[in-house]
Amino acid sequence: METRYRRRTMIFTLFLGLVFADYAAADIVAIDGSQTSTSNCGSGPSGVVCLGGASPFLLSQVLDGSTPLVIGANDTPSFLVKNDLGSLTSLTLVFAGSLASNANIQCQVSGWSASQTPFDQTTCTVDGLVGTGPNGLATPRMIVWSEGAGEIGLSNGELFEVRTASFAHAGQDSGQLSGVPEPAGAYLS
Repeated sequence: METRYRRRTMIFTLFLGLVFADYAAADIVAIDGSQTSTSNCGSGPSGVVCLGGASPFLLSQVLDGSTPLVIGANDTPSFLVKNDLGSLTSLTLVFAGSLASNANIQCQVSGWSASQTPFDQTTCTVDGLVGTGPNGLATPRMIVWSEGAGEIGLSNGELFEVRTASFAHAGQDSGQLSGVPEPAGAYLS
């Protein structure tokens, strides 16, 4: 009788643990090569955010913090960016803002054919951890994409997207991506 009671108690405890567990949720930041035309600027739900509605963001201005890529609460924008810095073997973006306590940043590479991928998915890191950073946010989060064996890096003049997804945790996830912890003139709450 006591064994059955213990078994029921353990099953009930496990059930409660699963129901009330604080599950981690990934907020995705990806480098994407699938929609690399200014004709995609703002067109429909799959349109990308462009500077002034029609031009790509310049990577140099994103990295120096003068034109950060802003992610609003419950927003998942994709930004069209032009590499104006020459050939790059790595790219580092810094996320500054806020995340839910159970959220983390996950980096990805997508949208290129296997022979044209600039960076290796398996070498993408968030705060030094491959693929996914720790939960919660101790700002800033450093996201690094780099070449692996066989990747070609970003070429000068190449258009690509910085795509976000899943920044939707009851308005708790928002911020900006740039090359500096807090871009000049930006206010982060």
